Amino acid sequence: MPCALLHFVQCHALDRDDDAFDEDYTEMQRLLRLEFGECPFTICLDREDLLRLDEPLTDQSQIVVHDGRASAPSGFPMDDPRRARLTTDTIVTAIDNAPITLRRILHTIKHVPAYAEMAEHSDRVFLESIEPVTPSRYSCYFGS
Repeated sequence: MPCALLHFVQCHALDRDDDAFDEDYTEMQRLLRLEFGECPFTICLDREDLLRLDEPLTDQSQIVVHDGRASAPSGFPMDDPRRARLTTDTIVTAIDNAPITLRRILHTIKHVPAYAEMAEHSDRVFLESIEPVTPSRYSCYFGS
């Protein structure tokens, strides 16, 4: 993790409710944009996830990351062709035998065109977590 982001997350309790929270949250978002560039979603992972950004998530060399926002009850109607096109399963592969990390997943999914298109049609653009379903399958959870 770049030093500035790691240092900031380690030194600031981002789950509190006080006057300085807004400033801290704004700074954390600025540092995330520096690290991940333009994403078609806002990274709103909790502090514990950010602290584990570079820790291995799995011993698998390849995983599937699912985004089911388009097929969720608040997504598109059953007969809408966007429903199938925007329900995505993205393959994330380990590079040079390095384990797959949350950082690797984020850098991979931010380039998938369906994420950008989904952001145009949904208010659920705040990535709140990426959770394991099985050792080789993960799901993204977005809020609004």
